[in-house]
Amino acid sequence: MKKINKKTVLRQLFILEILIFIGVYFFGNDGYRRISEIDEENQKLCMEVFVLKGEIEKIEKEIQEWQATDFYKEKFARERLQMAKQGDEIYFIK
Repeated sequence: MKKINKKTVLRQLFILEILIFIGVYFFGNDGYRRISEIDEENQKLCMEVFVLKGEIEKIEKEIQEWQATDFYKEKFARERLQMAKQGDEIYFIK
């Protein structure tokens, strides 16, 4: 029978520990792959937030124009509601 060397056993245990650590580091619940997936999702959401903030600013500016000037209200009534003032000539293009 072969004699088992203490150094060999310790070396094999050390290699086993390293392999377990690498497995947990990459494939565990909070492993590197999971963290990179979460980071990618975070970047997408940050971009979406940036786009939505731009839309909010645009809508707030439009609200201010509605409240400040009658021109915007009149423009909306003419273009979208197809209204006209008395005495205006209306042309329909087909």
